[in-house]
Amino acid sequence: MPAEDQLLTSAQYEKHEAFWPGWLFPSFEKSMQVSNGSQPFLLKIHYEVCWRDVDMMEIGIFSIMVIVTFLLASWFSIILYRKRVEQLTAHETLFNMANFDALTGLPNKNLLMDRVEQAIRHARRSNLRVALLYMDLDRFKAVNDNHGHKVGDLLLKRVVERIAVIVRSHDTLARLHGDEFVVLMSEVKHRRDVERLAGKIKALFNTSFTVYEESMMLDVSIGIALYPDDGMSGPVLLNLSDKRMYEDKRTGQELPAGGVDEVEEPI
Repeated sequence: MPAEDQLLTSAQYEKHEAFWPGWLFPSFEKSMQVSNGSQPFLLKIHYEVCWRDVDMMEIGIFSIMVIVTFLLASWFSIILYRKRVEQLTAHETLFNMANFDALTGLPNKNLLMDRVEQAIRHARRSNLRVALLYMDLDRFKAVNDNHGHKVGDLLLKRVVERIAVIVRSHDTLARLHGDEFVVLMSEVKHRRDVERLAGKIKALFNTSFTVYEESMMLDVSIGIALYPDDGMSGPVLLNLSDKRMYEDKRTGQELPAGGVDEVEEPI
């Protein structure tokens, strides 16, 4: 038997037809010229992936199963991810509906009272004050009656934009309902700081608001309540500031834009 036949016989490998794509079962062929010393001859070397005693069909089916499993896992992962995103979006939507005003984007009463209680706890530890400034817009009802709710809504947004400029970044401007707003001032050292802010807010209404190229004048009434001077809880402070706002509306007493100047010691 020729030597090359003996070599092939000793390999004991089964040869299969290459009906699978090359990327799955790679192979290559290389030719080279060699010499035995006297006469050169061409030697061809062929390489391919072979498996001993393995059915190529089984390997192919297994490979397809792996690919299908990967695709199904990816598909389920995408579905789970989308459902999670939908849940988070729904949760965020519900949170915003429960805690923020739809028109102005300001915190509503629910979120305001939560922040009031947090501010009171901090003030109790730090020996500071907390203040609520309850605001009601005078003559706003006439705007709604004469120009409609669309103009009234835009006017409320203009008012919010103007007040937000002078409210400290760590304080809260909230809308309760209609034309009533509240400013929560935390970490207050002196009552005069609160009265000064109230005076500045009133001064903002000395200039008209423009909606659809029409100028409109409003006034604002403000009631003030402080922790711990006037009450020890959020609801008590809110009710008292509401009553004082109506007193301000009846009397028409205005604070100067710069606030009061008397000296007051911190608590």
